[in-house]
Amino acid sequence: MESRRKIRGLYRKCGSIKAVSRRTGISVPTVRKIIKSEETLEISYKRSMQQYPKLGGYKETLEKLLRGNRFAKPKRNGKMLFEDLQDLVIVEAILR
Repeated sequence: MESRRKIRGLYRKCGSIKAVSRRTGISVPTVRKIIKSEETLEISYKRSMQQYPKLGGYKETLEKLLRGNRFAKPKRNGKMLFEDLQDLVIVEAILR
């Protein structure tokens, strides 16, 4: 919000979009968009619900692996946890 005000103020002072772009280091199209927008837009992001489309049925197993990794030394990285999850899925498929 504040940077948008500064850009508009610089534009009033300098008179050219290119000059504002040079001073601020912001691209010309972005400066143009800010100057042409009449209202100050609030940029916000809200997620209504976290979804796990690909993890689906593996969510509990993955949480168990993560809880077990909490105090492990050395900690297992994401790739190692993924391999563990794959191994568990293969074992579950064999047991079915």
